[in-house]
Amino acid sequence: MNEYWMSSMRNRFTNKSHVVNQYQFFSWKSGVVVPESTKSLITLTDAVLLANNPKNNDNNNGPENINCSKYNGKFSSPSSSSSPILVHCSGGGDRSSVFVSFASLVRQLQLEERVDVFQTARYTKSQRQCMLQTIAQYDFLYRCLIDYMDCHHICNNSDTQL
Repeated sequence: MNEYWMSSMRNRFTNKSHVVNQYQFFSWKSGVVVPESTKSLITLTDAVLLANNPKNNDNNNGPENINCSKYNGKFSSPSSSSSPILVHCSGGGDRSSVFVSFASLVRQLQLEERVDVFQTARYTKSQRQCMLQTIAQYDFLYRCLIDYMDCHHICNNSDTQL
């Protein structure tokens, strides 16, 4: 079974068409604090950020093209041609907050080659109530970051203090 589903829609009411990519994440059911594995969230985050990267105009961003061996984790700097990303879950905060925080940390890692989990969590929590409420969610964020860096060969964990 796929971990997420993606569909694309075009709005042709104006002279310009705007592509909307919708992702539905199946691997993290409502009521589960965090998934056991980080892989599904890493795969989804890679797909969303890659599809939203303005340098990727080939529309070849399906899940079959996202994996650790093919993708080096590098993106261009954000630009005005990047589209906003809308995220929601049934509860409005639990799963959304982890995805938003993780995606922000991945972008920070790609652009600055460092992450600040505390400030990212603090900012996320300042934007909406019920964001990042449990220790398990923070632990999952750290596990996702470690697995992301390992998967994309971003740093050598033996040389890095975590």
